Amino acid sequence: FVFSVCLDTQGNLIVAAQDQRTGESNATMYKIDQTGKSLWNGGRGVVLGAGMSPYPVEMPDGDVVAAWVDKDNKLSLNKISPDGKLRWNKAKQVSYGKAVARFGQIAPLSDSGFVMIYQSSAGRGIVSTPFAQRFDRNGDSLWAKSVQLSPTSNTTSIIRYYSIAQDADTVYYGFFSSSLTRFSSVLQRINPDGNLPYGAAGVPFSDYSTSPDPMQMETHIALDPNSPYVWAVCNFTTPGQTDYGVYVQKFRKDNGAKMLGPFGKEVYPVASTRYQHAGNLSLKNDAPVFMVYEDKNYLIKATLLDTSGNFYIPGNDVTLSSTLIQQPSALYKGRLNFTEIAGGQCVAVWTEDRGNGYKSYAQNFDMNVYDTSIAVSTDDDVAAVINVFGGSLQLNAAVMPQTASQDVTWEIIPGTGKATILASGLVTAVEDGDGTVWAKATSVAAPSYADSIEIKITNQEKLSINTVPGSVNVKVYPNPVGDVFYVASASAHVPLQLRIVDISGRVVHEEPVAANALSRPFAVNAQQMAPGIYLVELKGEGVNLSFKLGKQ
Repeated sequence: FVFSVCLDTQGNLIVAAQDQRTGESNATMYKIDQTGKSLWNGGRGVVLGAGMSPYPVEMPDGDVVAAWVDKDNKLSLNKISPDGKLRWNKAKQVSYGKAVARFGQIAPLSDSGFVMIYQSSAGRGIVSTPFAQRFDRNGDSLWAKSVQLSPTSNTTSIIRYYSIAQDADTVYYGFFSSSLTRFSSVLQRINPDGNLPYGAAGVPFSDYSTSPDPMQMETHIALDPNSPYVWAVCNFTTPGQTDYGVYVQKFRKDNGAKMLGPFGKEVYPVASTRYQHAGNLSLKNDAPVFMVYEDKNYLIKATLLDTSGNFYIPGNDVTLSSTLIQQPSALYKGRLNFTEIAGGQCVAVWTEDRGNGYKSYAQNFDMNVYDTSIAVSTDDDVAAVINVFGGSLQLNAAVMPQTASQDVTWEIIPGTGKATILASGLVTAVEDGDGTVWAKATSVAAPSYADSIEIKITNQEKLSINTVPGSVNVKVYPNPVGDVFYVASASAHVPLQLRIVDISGRVVHEEPVAANALSRPFAVNAQQMAPGIYLVELKGEGVNLSFKLGKQ
């Protein structure tokens, strides 16, 4: 039958199940430590009372509260101490007239009270309506009337749990309900005072609403307490329930606004491949992690999305199950589940018959190998400096792990200085760009991952190419220079001495210039000059000129 588990703060496993060994179904709970030892009542567990489908949750005070369906088809409650003693001598029955209440799910609150969401039905069959009630630490209800979470015209099932999550004392509930013609997925928010800020009907996962549109069914939700969003994953199907697909949606916590469009984000299209979400939804860096079952080829796969709902990992997903035994029973997978993240990984569990009867199988999905990080460095690890006029510096970005996409986008962070950068990561200084700049690389596959580097830039002052001292008009060009530069003058001049001096004051080149020789361009070989800033000096009787020159 249905059983449930939870962990306590000590890492013990609380297992709640039905025990029929006495001929009557008894809701029974066990505490198992990490060595596998059963701790309560000598290993025999704690009997809550007659009934089935128990649901346990640890409270902030260390006690465990459990809800179960008793033999009167009512919900019962009891509290168990850490050493396995019943706190209440008599179980508390949640009774609302003649209505049947089943499948209670408990959300613990900071005062060691709790909110319970349950399915209630006044008639027969499985048709129900979801309600919420708040209880104090003694198990007494606090709201005069339970809060209805969905219109009565949109019914849920009294024989199933739906998805519940909480942020502090605010509870979120993701479920799908049925009207006369459609299944629709809904997110509901229950405030600690019982108010429903999303309204009596909650917020629909998708605005699809007419008969030809896809319907929404199995839904799971998850949230990060430090994020303003609630994520949901949902199975979409055709009205005839022949084809399936998987969508995700991202809601704002405060107002329920849909962040991935009115219809949700398609992850796997509604098609004959029949991808269906199965198991829990978890979040890694506020992005969805979940498992799908592709029941055309009987494959179980896991995937990780980014914060925009796009595939994050290479190949989109990872196959967790397959078998070489080609017989129908060996292909079909059942009882699928997917654990929440622990130690950077989730575990898929399922049953299948590989020729010797149905057995349980498990496979892990390790997300640590997909952790992305970026390290920006200079080519050959040279200093992050540009000290040549108009000089360049090549940057590299290493994306880890190595199996991740290496594609990045480069930018100079606005407001940090002057420079240009190419898509290849080549940074080039610009005129009058002395100072520092920050260059940043961002992963294309995972835009939340980026790294940057500070670059010091000097010697980029604007360089004159024309100087007119007195009656002498001299031009030095091109500037900056490559292999050759020229000196020319439109004026007559006396014999001159030309010297080239580096920024340390060392003379790197010297030669005489005859009188009036600059009337035609006078070529100077610069091939032996290292990149940098130089002074070109011209000295003679009554002449003392200098020009700043950049060498590329």
